[in-house]
Amino acid sequence: MAFSYTVTTIGTGTVSVTTGTLPAWLSYNATTKTLSGIPTATGPFPITLTASNGFAPNATQTLTITVSAVSLPPVITSPLTAGGTVGQALTYTITASGTSPIGFTTSTLPSGLTLSGATISGTPTATGTFNITLTATGVGTDSKILVLTIAASSGGASSSEGSSSGGGCGNGSVLGMVLLLALGLGRRQLSC
Repeated sequence: MAFSYTVTTIGTGTVSVTTGTLPAWLSYNATTKTLSGIPTATGPFPITLTASNGFAPNATQTLTITVSAVSLPPVITSPLTAGGTVGQALTYTITASGTSPIGFTTSTLPSGLTLSGATISGTPTATGTFNITLTATGVGTDSKILVLTIAASSGGASSSEGSSSGGGCGNGSVLGMVLLLALGLGRRQLSC
């Protein structure tokens, strides 16, 4: 942010103003008696101003320019879409620009996930698409919607290939063949 300050004087005749050492970002126009510049550092900057008009004594005063850090509100910068899989670990980190410190909160998270600091993590237990409100709080607040999609695990439960019932070719059929052989009926052809 640009800085500008005009020195005003009173006195007989023409009054000129000079300055002491100025910070690198500040300049002085003796014609307009104006100090101006764009601060590049924080802190107090004492400036000695001397007014003279040819009559003694000269007038001297100290102008102190105080430059403070600019406070910027938070802006969430992390991606607003993410995905995961049921039964598999998930991690999502919220990021934001702005003046520190910045804290983060969320709306209700899907089952299995929790928020710690800026990180959402855990193992999701249910499928679906979840709209999660992310809020960053610092010098002001910013809220955005994270769309989190949880897919089903590709390794879900399936029927066992080794089981059998009735006339299948599993263990039950083997047992039936043994019984037939024991009864002298081994010449019967069994098919699966």
